[in-house]
Amino acid sequence: READGSIVWYGIILDITEQKQAEEEFRLHSRVLENMSEGVILVSLTDTKIVYTNHAADQMFGYQPGELIGQNASIVNAPGALSPEERANEIALLVAKNKLYQGEIQNRKKDGTLIWCSVTVSNFSHPVYGDVGVTIQKDITERKQAEEDLKESEQRFSKAFYTSPVSQSIITSESNEIIEVNDACCRLFGYDREELIGASTTKLNLWNDPADRASAVKELRNTGHLLPREATIRTKSGKTSTAIAAIEPISWKGAPCLISFLIDISERKQAEEQLHRNEEVLRLFVEHSPA
Repeated sequence: READGSIVWYGIILDITEQKQAEEEFRLHSRVLENMSEGVILVSLTDTKIVYTNHAADQMFGYQPGELIGQNASIVNAPGALSPEERANEIALLVAKNKLYQGEIQNRKKDGTLIWCSVTVSNFSHPVYGDVGVTIQKDITERKQAEEDLKESEQRFSKAFYTSPVSQSIITSESNEIIEVNDACCRLFGYDREELIGASTTKLNLWNDPADRASAVKELRNTGHLLPREATIRTKSGKTSTAIAAIEPISWKGAPCLISFLIDISERKQAEEQLHRNEEVLRLFVEHSPA
């Protein structure tokens, strides 16, 4: 006021501390999101439109910065049991209801390449965009492919194991407990599968000669495997047979085990012995024949 009381100027002072703090927090959150290695996409829960993507998300899906803004979230979903639109709407509804969605879904890049992503979506009230789904995506395509390759490998091994005419059994490395056998193994030893599973190879005395078994165990401990060798085995009935035995290390359901191979060569040995006897008879006949 002037000396005469007239007003020179008039002002209003507003406390904007909270607003400034909110703006600073917003800038901080934006920097954090932009520097995350995971792809981050903010989706409006009102119309499932994308309102924000970070650099990692743009790279993951092959888009230029800002190119996804305004697009429906379904643009990155791959068609499957649900259409991309149905998938996006389903996730939005789940997030709105449960505040959280977690799963592994197949997505689609701009060029059409399909990728697998681990997805976490949470509900968040954004100071600018309102209620949004904060979508954090991590590309797990390599892991999924490795899992699929492992599954196929296990299926091939399982088929080869169970249908092989060669006797095969899987044994624990520590306790020598039989945990799996194929039909050829059951036929060779004369046991039912249920009799072999869970039994110890030591208690069953499948090796007829203790010295042969001790030698095989020594080689196995020293080298980690047993090279093919002849062994005399004993069946359930007590009958003995000659077989070629070999053992190799194997991982079975994540545990270190041994796989044993046995090929019955009894008939071949008998044929060899008969041939040897015939040769001996012929030799004696020739030696004692009159000149």
